[in-house]
Amino acid sequence: MQIFLVTLPLLIPLVKASGWYFTDLNESCNDKCAEVGAAFATERTDLICTQNQFLHVQDNLMNAVEDGWQTCVAIEDDSFTTTSPFQNTDGRCKYRQTGTQDGSLSSNNHRICCCAADPNTDCSLPEASNCIMCFLGTHSPYCVNSDATTTTEAVTTTEATTTEAITTTEATTTTEATTIHPSLLCDNSTQVWVDAQDDCVCRDPLQSVNMTTGFCDFGAKNLTINCDDPGTIIDQVFDEETGDKIKEHGCHCPMLGPLSIVRNYVGGAGKLDEIDARCKNWFEARKCTGRASCLGLNLADYDYTLVIEGRSHVIYCEQLFDLNYADNVKQCLYDLCVIDANSAIDILYSLEDITVDWTSIVVTENECPHCDNPPCRGGGECGGSPPFYGGEPEFLAFR
Repeated sequence: MQIFLVTLPLLIPLVKASGWYFTDLNESCNDKCAEVGAAFATERTDLICTQNQFLHVQDNLMNAVEDGWQTCVAIEDDSFTTTSPFQNTDGRCKYRQTGTQDGSLSSNNHRICCCAADPNTDCSLPEASNCIMCFLGTHSPYCVNSDATTTTEAVTTTEATTTEAITTTEATTTTEATTIHPSLLCDNSTQVWVDAQDDCVCRDPLQSVNMTTGFCDFGAKNLTINCDDPGTIIDQVFDEETGDKIKEHGCHCPMLGPLSIVRNYVGGAGKLDEIDARCKNWFEARKCTGRASCLGLNLADYDYTLVIEGRSHVIYCEQLFDLNYADNVKQCLYDLCVIDANSAIDILYSLEDITVDWTSIVVTENECPHCDNPPCRGGGECGGSPPFYGGEPEFLAFR
């Protein structure tokens, strides 16, 4: 009797390594991670919050060799799409600075997914702790900075025969270097690449690059203002040339500068133009504090510190209530702060509405009459409350 022995292969299901993956088109992250055999780490995926983070993930995709993925042609913020981070079919890559994505959604893009049981280790992110979402308790456990490690994958094949078992182990290590143009590191929403400077430059000339986040913003600074001399704020809101022009303009604006000392006709009933009228309103509002919150106080004895973001943006005054002063003094300083802040920003916006180059006008005594009768404005007209007595401002520059 003849016996025939048939050799059958022993099939072992493949389990892919944990890490970063991109999805097929119209595939969700939940489905991709189920295919990998690992859980979808949604919080870790939310932390692809900068261009550098996205570049790092792109360099460490576990399935980068598969069809569909291409090197990013641009990397941009898209915090409002529920499927970002992803790469669209044009090769534009999107990260999110804030908010969360939905792992159950599919889209006509290649989504980025962390598929791992230990996401902080298997899905490396070198700048995870810098993300805004790390302030949330749901995400803070995943805000661990980690670098990619070279992994060696062991592939074992076992064949069963009638006479012997043959086992082979193959170690494979794949390293792929990707070089991109540095312009792709620019934050498209706030920066532009300038070849002459070989660097990313802020689109808004009043902004500067924050060395911590890499984005452009208006750096906050503390500014001390003498209560009886608000002109210092002009130097921070305006460039030097414009600030000097304002301080010599009209009848009332010179009160913001040294000319108020040598010109005995500064002030009065005259208003040369809209800018001069706003300076007049500024100092009338300050005078009204002398009849209200600042009554009985010698302003020369006090100063206040405000927080200003950039040259032309938000000014904060609330911190003045934390000072170790009597309540009436703190209220006085706060009222002066909001008057000075809003008046300076009001002038700034008025100048922005002027379509031609603005030139200051230096006046004479005849153009700034002082009198005790009409059309001079009488005293006692201090209705309303700061920042503008007598009416509400069109906007508030302070918080």
